[in-house]
Amino acid sequence: MCLTLQDWANIAVFVQAVFVVFALFIAIKQIFEAEKLRKIQMIRELINEIGDEEIKKIRNWVIYDMPEPNQEDPLRGLTLKDIDNARKLAVAYDRICFMIIESKYDIFKKFHKDDVKIIWDKLENLIKYTQKKRVPKRPEYCKSFEFYMNNIYKKTNA
Repeated sequence: MCLTLQDWANIAVFVQAVFVVFALFIAIKQIFEAEKLRKIQMIRELINEIGDEEIKKIRNWVIYDMPEPNQEDPLRGLTLKDIDNARKLAVAYDRICFMIIESKYDIFKKFHKDDVKIIWDKLENLIKYTQKKRVPKRPEYCKSFEFYMNNIYKKTNA
């Protein structure tokens, strides 16, 4: 039996289709691997951000030793060093929340879930004071942290 030119053309189309399906499979696998690497990189950045020795000390102070926030005057009872430390922690968590918002991967669901709520509860008045009353006013100060807590955290932990 002799193959015609049309038979050879059909075989070539079939072989091309097999290669296209194989290439598509490899591309999809690479996309999933890239997503895993992106999550690993984000986790690494998160650990670097909140794993810094100074930030860990400040986080422990805010969680365990910082006076309960005063509704009328969030600065009352805090030294300048306390205020500076609280702001350092707020900015660190703002950066993390920015990464979470941009990546749509909520690392806080699995890591530091309780801490982030406690920290927000203790720093919220200070953050809002900085946004609205401090001179100069900084309306965008810690907006990612605020957005995360008021939208993403509340929805996933309701």
